[in-house]
Amino acid sequence: MKKYVENAASCIVTKSILNGETKFRWLFREEPLNNIDTGWMAFGDSDNDEYVNDPKNLSVVDLNTLINIEPTILNVYEMPVGTDLIFIEEDGEKYFINAKTNEQIREKVKSPFTIAFEKNLDFLRKDEYSKEFIENLFTESDRISLDTIGEADFPTGQVIIADPLCYLHSEENRKILDRTIPIGKYEVELAILNSKTISKRVAGARLKIKNDKIIRYEQTQNKSSKLNGFGVDAGLASFCDATVAEEYTKFYSNNDYFIKLLQGKQFIDWEIPGTNHKIAMFETGFGDGYYMSLYGLNEKDEVCELVIPFINPELID
Repeated sequence: MKKYVENAASCIVTKSILNGETKFRWLFREEPLNNIDTGWMAFGDSDNDEYVNDPKNLSVVDLNTLINIEPTILNVYEMPVGTDLIFIEEDGEKYFINAKTNEQIREKVKSPFTIAFEKNLDFLRKDEYSKEFIENLFTESDRISLDTIGEADFPTGQVIIADPLCYLHSEENRKILDRTIPIGKYEVELAILNSKTISKRVAGARLKIKNDKIIRYEQTQNKSSKLNGFGVDAGLASFCDATVAEEYTKFYSNNDYFIKLLQGKQFIDWEIPGTNHKIAMFETGFGDGYYMSLYGLNEKDEVCELVIPFINPELID
């Protein structure tokens, strides 16, 4: 059997299709029963209600088994729960018809996850974010929860925002922001988006410095570079002081230590051994990419918070 899809999980196929007694005709996707179930069900053109309602006539198989019977399923297997399709084979062509819309499907359909990722990527390319968007991002709702994950230490007040496994330990690649913050210890808060399409992901992170009213947000600038923002190649970001970053560099040897610490977690509030200084490390929305950070400023133009938007919840189902 050819493996078309890695870790494909299971689907339900009538035995009449598996035994070659009927031609594949109907494809439905129901709510999966568990994490090894795709929810897909395939029926043949002569399978009636009486036949499919008898569990003895159904088999649970790897999705690849079904795709080997009809490879055109590769075009649609990432479609969402609730999909109802009719398979058409005529004049040498094979395609699906959406039974709910009568739309013909002749090319590969992107998964809901991929669609959400691409929409969000376009959003992240914006040069600025509204005050209303940031405030909504950090407001608890039925979809967003706020988690204070710990504190980060700033003994100099010089701020670095960087991927801790790829860039924070590199003096050449980490960049200090052009504004300083008061020396101190500050809470790090994450906005966690709970979505059916993308599950639970970090939608935003902020370093809370002052409780003053925010008048506006502006893009951070790097002191030694014209480029704003920061790159992520390990799916992580961190808020860190410049001196603490030097201590971290002395400690750092390889990523294995942190991979073990982070296993199964979306964040850690980690103290560098032999110091009293902590760094907050956390996942970055959809993972690798390039992200902007923002200063939240009061009426005196003082930095009250640092914010990183990762996901626009309005774009995600």
